[in-house]
Amino acid sequence: MQTQLPLRSAAKTTRRKWIAIVSVAAIGLTLFGAGAKIWRNRRTPEPDAGIDRLARYMASGEFKSLPASRKQAYEDAFQRADRRGEVSPEQRTAVLGNLLPPARRRPFAAYFTLPPGKERQDFLDKVIDQQAALQGAMKEPPAGVGGARGGIRFDGRALAESIPPEERAQMDQFMQDLHDRQKARGLPADGRVLMTN
Repeated sequence: MQTQLPLRSAAKTTRRKWIAIVSVAAIGLTLFGAGAKIWRNRRTPEPDAGIDRLARYMASGEFKSLPASRKQAYEDAFQRADRRGEVSPEQRTAVLGNLLPPARRRPFAAYFTLPPGKERQDFLDKVIDQQAALQGAMKEPPAGVGGARGGIRFDGRALAESIPPEERAQMDQFMQDLHDRQKARGLPADGRVLMTN
């Protein structure tokens, strides 16, 4: 019996060593896999990446700092995904927030900072005049472009659904005031507004 105790003790020690080695190896592989996933997610995705990665990248500061020529492929891919219905309202809001300058995100916000009366009326008149100029410019496609316009284009209804309810209420009020001002000036009010900065 005394000779078997050291052998049993040695077998337990060897087993413990193997368990420790396997445990350390498993932990190491797990950490390596997590690191590789983080690295893969942090590198710049290709335009044909999945919509989650694409939207995350397009909403980042890194994407915002790219020159317009490098952004175009991403914008095209995002637009195709949006047409297929793969883009959530949250993703659309985040990406558009990064693509549009602050003045274009909420063009009606400046209107509500003005006191009611003459200043708001002047603001509406300026928007109506810009609208007429834009509609005149859009009747003919730019020369040499074949009617294609650059930049990203989205379905207006989907864009409106991505706006938070309180902003949508403000936008609705702005549109109603604009409509009323167009009628007061004797202009046709078709409900379409193309805003400029």
